[in-house]
Amino acid sequence: MREIWFRSSTKCCAASRKMDIRSRPLPLRLGSPGRRFITLILDEDGIYDPTHFNDRLLLGLKGTMSEAELHVLKARLQGGILNKARRGELQSPLPVGFVYNAAHQPVLDPDQQVQESLRCFFQTSIARARRQER
Repeated sequence: MREIWFRSSTKCCAASRKMDIRSRPLPLRLGSPGRRFITLILDEDGIYDPTHFNDRLLLGLKGTMSEAELHVLKARLQGGILNKARRGELQSPLPVGFVYNAAHQPVLDPDQQVQESLRCFFQTSIARARRQER
């Protein structure tokens, strides 16, 4: 194992077969002028070098599994929404000025300031529409 120092001063250890660059002595400062850049991918399971076939294969499998997992989660969430709708329990977001009451029915927002703002908005809109008709 040899140490490699990243630009962010993070120290990582990796097998020398992955990290040896033209047999230069390590530690190697990645990104230094005149040096070759190395791209490594780190996650909770290990360090991967995309230039090695096995690492690319493993990363591809991990990506495919993640995509499949997201698909399953999305399908389960959609199924839950449909089940709620079938039971009549689905509450979608209401427009501004409306809220659900205790009986889960949409009603005007009890906040008087909200009601006055909406009335003012609609009265102004109606007045403008009437002026344009003339």
